[in-house]
Amino acid sequence: MDESNKRQRTTSSNNELHINNIPDGLAVGISSYLAKPSVALFAIAMSPNNSQEQTEISKAIISATNWNILDFSDIEKSLAAKLSDDDIAKILRYFNVHSKLTVLKLAGCVNITGSGLNMLRSSFAIQQIDLSLVGKHEAPLIEPEPLLSQDAMLPILDGIISLGGGSSLKQLEFPKKWRETQQAHSWINS
Repeated sequence: MDESNKRQRTTSSNNELHINNIPDGLAVGISSYLAKPSVALFAIAMSPNNSQEQTEISKAIISATNWNILDFSDIEKSLAAKLSDDDIAKILRYFNVHSKLTVLKLAGCVNITGSGLNMLRSSFAIQQIDLSLVGKHEAPLIEPEPLLSQDAMLPILDGIISLGGGSSLKQLEFPKKWRETQQAHSWINS
């Protein structure tokens, strides 16, 4: 490489391809190879300082994806285990899923208490919620014990079930530790 090419490359920083300057079509193309939870995190990452403000790129990514089902078993367990209630809440708010999401499966999200799901309280669309925190065909034994809290979740579930126009909820899967406690049994029977 001659010296003039090298100099031209280092001085033309305004023309450099940066992740925040990629064309919308390229971002949508990249996201088409990702699992939905990863698409959500990618679109959020494309926002300034991971804010709730959607950029043109993140809007294009969102509009190119069907948000009826959000299944965290589609991503690596190690990533799902790192997600916090704030991360889950940001995904739900960012995509306005309370009116779109019909199935939510939180497989591997062992680091959440459930408070990040508060937005679902007003969801007429949600039909299935899997709080078991395990994927298909996995044993329901999780070590260490997950953080998912009945105190955080039961008011949210109660809000979904007692919606004024009627709830769409058809299936609800509890974590194994809840199925064995009296508090969950009394809530289910009420």
